[in-house]
Parts: sequence; C-alpha cells; structure tokens
Amino acid sequence: MIVLALDPGLSGGIAILDEQTILLLADMPVHKVSRGKSVRPELDMHGLCTLLARHQVDHAVIEQVSARPGQGVTSMFRFGYAAGALYGAVAALGLPVSFVRPKAWQRFCGIGPHPDEARRRASQLYPAAADRLSRKVDANKAEALLIGRYGQHLLATTAVAA
Repeated sequence: MIVLALDPGLSGGIAILDEQTILLLADMPVHKVSRGKSVRPELDMHGLCTLLARHQVDHAVIEQVSARPGQGVTSMFRFGYAAGALYGAVAALGLPVSFVRPKAWQRFCGIGPHPDEARRRASQLYPAAADRLSRKVDANKAEALLIGRYGQHLLATTAVAA
C-alpha cells in the first residue's frame, strides 16, 4: 500500500511511502505572491497536483490541525485555508483519506511535540533520509514521514480487523 502523508501548512511537508521505501519526501510546494509592499508564500496547488500525479497513491493521511492559542487571525486563516486546500486536492484525486491528530502519531512514534524530536526519530527510522532531515527547516518533512508511518500502521490494523 502506498500512503501519502501531509503535514499541512505553507511550510508543511509531503511524504509518499510504500512498505519499505520513501518514494517522495518534499517541502510543501509554494510560490511567492506580492501583496502590496510585502511578498507572501501561497500554496502552489498546481505544483502539488503535479507531484501527486507522479505516484499511484492508495490512501492519504492528513494531520488534523486546529487553531493554536496566541496565533494571529490572519495567520490562522491562511493556515486553515492551506489545510482545506490540501484536503480538496486529495478529494479531487479520488483518494481515500484519514485524518490523524498530532498526539496520536506522536505517541505512536514515541515522541513529544517538539520538532527536533520528529527530525531525530524520523532519522532513526529512515536512516537513508537522515541527510534530508538534518536542518531545523526539515522538521515538517520529518513530521510527514512519521504521519505516513502512523498511517501505514493504522491502515494495516484496520485491514486486519475488517
């Protein structure tokens, strides 16, 4: 089974895994858009769909996100918009999808919420990808890998129970 794992957000990560191999590990595709005097990143939906079309994915797993205390209204709206767009893209591709809470996949992987823990654990579980997870900005890719690993477990246990 090939699993697509998405860590939502403009700085999120994407992983596509089969039982033994990482087929894709990437940052969320974004492009820069001018808004008045500032330049902001926006989700590149065409780039995302192009990436996903290259793989025969069987199931998508998306981290179930929610508002965080202290986060500004504009940033929360942009984050929610990006998360919804990811779900829309997965639905448009006709993929079955499961949503997982952060605490569920973190508990399964034996880590807490700190991003460095995700990078460390993903490097342990996928040593061939360790060089692609060495920088702090790689934490979202590491989280996508761990979400995918949890998704594989979830789908395997659900298939056995069915």
